[in-house]
Amino acid sequence: MFREFRVLSIPVNIVTFTTAIHSCCHLNTLDYAFSLLAGIIKSGWVPDVFTYNTLIKGLLSQDRPLEAEHLFRKLIRFREIQPDVVMHSTIIDGLCKTSNTSMALKLLRKMEGIGCKPDVITYNTIIDSLCKERRVDHALDLVSEMTHKGISPDVITYNCLLQGLCSSGRWEDVERLFSEMSVRKIYSILHTYNILVDAHCKEGRTKDAQDVIEIMIQKGVPPNSITYNTLMDGFCLTGKMDRALEVLNTMRSNGIAPDCYSFNILINGYCKRQEVDKAINLLRQMPVEGIKADVQTYNTIIHGLFQMGRHNDVRSLLHEMLKKGNKPNIVTCRILLDGLCKNRYMDEAISFFRMMECKGIFSKFELAHHI
Repeated sequence: MFREFRVLSIPVNIVTFTTAIHSCCHLNTLDYAFSLLAGIIKSGWVPDVFTYNTLIKGLLSQDRPLEAEHLFRKLIRFREIQPDVVMHSTIIDGLCKTSNTSMALKLLRKMEGIGCKPDVITYNTIIDSLCKERRVDHALDLVSEMTHKGISPDVITYNCLLQGLCSSGRWEDVERLFSEMSVRKIYSILHTYNILVDAHCKEGRTKDAQDVIEIMIQKGVPPNSITYNTLMDGFCLTGKMDRALEVLNTMRSNGIAPDCYSFNILINGYCKRQEVDKAINLLRQMPVEGIKADVQTYNTIIHGLFQMGRHNDVRSLLHEMLKKGNKPNIVTCRILLDGLCKNRYMDEAISFFRMMECKGIFSKFELAHHI
């Protein structure tokens, strides 16, 4: 349509060009987007901050952060535009997503130096990245800095900090920060509670996770499928399968339908306890509840059967898997190859590998590794 506009000499303006550039970025046709930028300049218009923001976001979405940063620096160097907080935040986000948090911090200092005031989104991006890098104390310092500058942290800020503290096992700081949220009247959202439930469950602290869920309910934040699935996984990790099944029933009684992921958690728990028949019973229950098993479901049970030396049952399950339209993936192939070798079915393993090699799934290196 844009080309038609040009052919028919229908007047266009900077907004028309920027809209077309935005579309190109979403369609991953960045070369055409930059040719449109050249078209803007040739037409005598000056690209504005929205145009460049769109191009920078496009480069970052295509995992081209260096080019995005180069364009950004060029704009500053030649003073073609005055980059705004959105453009700075966009670049900072791209740097953080590519593990260049230190560069993002330097850019934060530079934007303050040119009088461009960062907002809570800018800070949250860096705080989140610092927490993911286990640099929680640096993140806490940055929160103090933003508060001192009159920028109030929000629930996203606290979610990032809680995630970082939980990952570092700093439970006393978690409790302190959670209390601080109430004092500041920053109300926890579902994601906040799910962070805490997940962290406790990963540490085997299922009682603490249940206490968090009780608080959620008291505060009027109903748990969702993620909350219950996480708690189920926590019970499975600690070998409490009966408690995990209770959680499944609680989900149902609260009107939350279990999904394939819910069953996969339980199936994995039973297989780890070498109770594969119970896992298979759950597999049979899934279609009754209108849930289709996925490739991960079958992979888990196949692995469990191999661990128990039930080679013939693997054949039957693999046949069922194919019949129901679940295409084996690379994980399935590795489980089969590993299981056949460990159970001394070498001829079958080599024959299976040759077939997979012909399909380009395995390499000769992987054959040598397994055999």
